[in-house]
Amino acid sequence: MESVHESELHIGHGIHRVPLSVLRHDSSAKLSALKAELVDLINNDYASFIGISTALRSYTPLPQGHENTLSDTRNALTLARSAIQSEADHVKALLLRREKLRDAKAVLKSCIAIHDSVRKLESLLNIDSIASTDSSDSVDHGKLVERVAIEFNQLLFLVSSIQKQRKEPLAFVKNLQSRIDRIKSALTSILKESLDLSLASVSASTTSDMTSAPALTQCLRTYLLIDRVRDAGAGVRALVEPELMKLAQSSQTSTTSGNMISGQDASSGAGLLKFYKDVIAYIDVRFAKILAVSRQVFGGVSAASGIVGRKASGILSAQADAEVTALAHASQKSNSASSSDGLDYDFLVDEVMVIVWNCVIKYFSGSWNPGLPDLFHRNYLATTTFIEFIEKLYFLEGSSGVAHFRMHASTVDFLKKWNLEVYYRIRVKEVVSPYETTFSNIILDLIVLGEGSDGFHMPQTVALQSALKKAWSADLFIPALVPGFWKLSLQCLNRYSVWLKAVNDSIGSVIKDFAEGDTGVAVSGISTLPQGTAAASGGAALSSSSDGMASTVSVVAREDLLLQTVAAVLGDIGSLFREMEILFDKTIAVRLPSDFPNTKNLKGVFLKVPQDIESGFVPEFQSKCATILIKRCQIALEQVSVVVQTTRFSSKVPSVPSTYVSMILLPVITFFTLVASKNYLQLTVPGQASILRGWKLQIMEAVCVKYHAVVSKQLEDAAQLDKFSQRRRVGKAAAAAAAASGSANAGDVFAAANTPFEKIKEQMKLDVSQFKKEVDEILFSDESVDGAMEKVAEWKALCSVVGIESIA
Repeated sequence: MESVHESELHIGHGIHRVPLSVLRHDSSAKLSALKAELVDLINNDYASFIGISTALRSYTPLPQGHENTLSDTRNALTLARSAIQSEADHVKALLLRREKLRDAKAVLKSCIAIHDSVRKLESLLNIDSIASTDSSDSVDHGKLVERVAIEFNQLLFLVSSIQKQRKEPLAFVKNLQSRIDRIKSALTSILKESLDLSLASVSASTTSDMTSAPALTQCLRTYLLIDRVRDAGAGVRALVEPELMKLAQSSQTSTTSGNMISGQDASSGAGLLKFYKDVIAYIDVRFAKILAVSRQVFGGVSAASGIVGRKASGILSAQADAEVTALAHASQKSNSASSSDGLDYDFLVDEVMVIVWNCVIKYFSGSWNPGLPDLFHRNYLATTTFIEFIEKLYFLEGSSGVAHFRMHASTVDFLKKWNLEVYYRIRVKEVVSPYETTFSNIILDLIVLGEGSDGFHMPQTVALQSALKKAWSADLFIPALVPGFWKLSLQCLNRYSVWLKAVNDSIGSVIKDFAEGDTGVAVSGISTLPQGTAAASGGAALSSSSDGMASTVSVVAREDLLLQTVAAVLGDIGSLFREMEILFDKTIAVRLPSDFPNTKNLKGVFLKVPQDIESGFVPEFQSKCATILIKRCQIALEQVSVVVQTTRFSSKVPSVPSTYVSMILLPVITFFTLVASKNYLQLTVPGQASILRGWKLQIMEAVCVKYHAVVSKQLEDAAQLDKFSQRRRVGKAAAAAAAASGSANAGDVFAAANTPFEKIKEQMKLDVSQFKKEVDEILFSDESVDGAMEKVAEWKALCSVVGIESIA
């Protein structure tokens, strides 16, 4: 309402701004619309009025004397409805009576059928041939038992159908219940006796006995008809369990006695492995035919798969006869149209394997103790191999029978006893503890091995490789723990990377101490090793300890030791990628599942850490330690000014390079010769060769920068001095020029060469040329580097200053 009021106010305020002609036009249009609506309303009202008049015109009043007609009609209809309803109730009562009679008739027929069935079963069970179990008529006996089972099954159906709609048992059925129980007991007894005989006969049958399998087939079919398959399984259990118990006891006893004689550990795990082998042999020789017959009758897993698997693996014994193979093929054909993937009950899974796991739990209870990791490892691999063997030989690949075996309660409960998590933690501690020990020392206490494993010289790198090899070794690795061991491997690599970063930071602080001239303190410096440690094996160390070391070791000696240690670290980094790639291909990839789809991606992830280490730490180590060598090389460049003064006042034309040139690169030559002799960095190793070459070029570039600055400064000073001298001796220079005017051209050249600036420049040219020769002949003599110095920008500038061609 407030919004409408506000809009009206707005319109009222704005109406004064609307022209009068527009208001007049709008008002006229509104008036015309209202008049049209009024005309339509009048027309509609008039039409309605005319309609009412027309309707009233045809109205006729009721005649006299018929006022009670409607009430009489209503009463007559009510009486008729009551009569019809009474007849309907009578008919309904008759129908209910007929239904009860029909039900009673059906019950009577069922009772007669039950009585006849009971009499028939009692008659069949009283036949003398039923009690006879001779092998000569076993097939006829089995058919008769099957007939009894069918009849008994029908009897049970009739009884259940009668009792289905009743809360209390029928008196007639109660009276017959004792006879039915006797029939059931007799039938069960006969079936059990027949099953036991058939199982024993099939288990011990030979190729010539062709009646054992049909008899067992008939017996199992009878169990299936009466829905007593698990009762048949109980018979199988009674046959198999004593045999497997004997095998378990024999394996346990023989292993214990053998270990006592040989002096081996009683917990070696050989007993469980022997038991598994005996179980496979028993199933192959004694149970294979029973399994084939049961799967033929019950459906499910095709027995042919097991036979073919055993033939392919060479395990089928000579006693496996043609009858088993025929049954297998018959089972395969009979189950081709059925649900070959649906296995709800199987003698092997639900009976035999349950007994196997119970035997293992009873006689080999310590097999899954993770506190004995070696025993746990052997027994777990033996168990998983046994399970895979059973699946391969007796189940179709990818069928639900395999899933039924794996998800069976007994299998799940048994595998839960193997605590892989605890085993993994114990193994991780075994792998990590020695590995972490190498990093537990102070970061500057670095020992360099004289000759390490696979070309490594740092204990940390050797420990890294040893930890990875141990984690994936056959004596420790379990396929189910692939994710855990993979994570452990990446953690070991990352730990190595963290250690390198700490070393890099510490080396920087040590070099800073050297630059400050801290020569009297051994802490945070570099010192020689005490005897009996790495020094005895030709090694070196960075130490923060002063025990067994001289406290006045010079800075130069400590710098040398630092350089050697860094060279050893760089050598390990150069070989790390290649060794990790070999380790992945020959050790890790072998342990991964054969159908693992992401092996290539895993390799890329695994090798990314060595790649990042090489790209991230090599330049840092090179640049920090190159400063020591560059500082030593620059000492010889201080002699350039002396050479300039000597050349200025010499009367001879320079013809040989200065002696200081051979001293410029002497520290570098000495260091890299020592590195090569100890095999820290080798040109034959691709990764190390690139590190070595890059390190040399980095040093050469820095030396060339300093050399170029010194030479440029000296030449510039010499040129300024020459100009100053010429202005003071203009007259003397003119006389000297007139006296030499009649000399030959060679004399002119000699005079030009005798000027101080030209002599100095000539000497510099000879020195730089000799410097280039020493660089090419000494530093790069063992490398196939074409114009290596040409890649150094300052080298070209140095050559240009002295006026020589930079390209050799």
